[in-house]
Amino acid sequence: MPSSCCEKSGLERTAHVKLAGQTENVSTDIAFLERGHRGGLVVPAKITTRERIVQPFAHQRILDSVFGEQRFRSILVSVSEMQRQRQTGANAICVPGPIRLYQLHLARLSGLYYLDPPARYLERDVADHITVDTVGRLLGEDLPALTALD
Repeated sequence: MPSSCCEKSGLERTAHVKLAGQTENVSTDIAFLERGHRGGLVVPAKITTRERIVQPFAHQRILDSVFGEQRFRSILVSVSEMQRQRQTGANAICVPGPIRLYQLHLARLSGLYYLDPPARYLERDVADHITVDTVGRLLGEDLPALTALD
């Protein structure tokens, strides 16, 4: 059953993007798809970006190859960049280099959204290449543009 946000925008909520002529599909956490599934917004959700960071970029690359560049937009929603380190505390596990390389040479994500964005990702070497912001900004401002049907 579609949610009210999906009904208003004409999007269908699912967790899979079917690839025509393929037995495989792109599985994600949330996807808002246009009618006919020819475009939409794909939203993998992770605890940290270190957790299989290449996956959303690889999925975007597949979608770009099958449907055309940016018919689907992907954003990554993450909780934080902190990892428990033994019994003694926490360790920041930012991966700015791989994010920048994947964004420039593998596929373009439309943004990284965090409960509390890591300061490291707000620095220009990352932020000049990809939007990095809060989940609050995503829900309050960016989501309508990201799900707008072209």
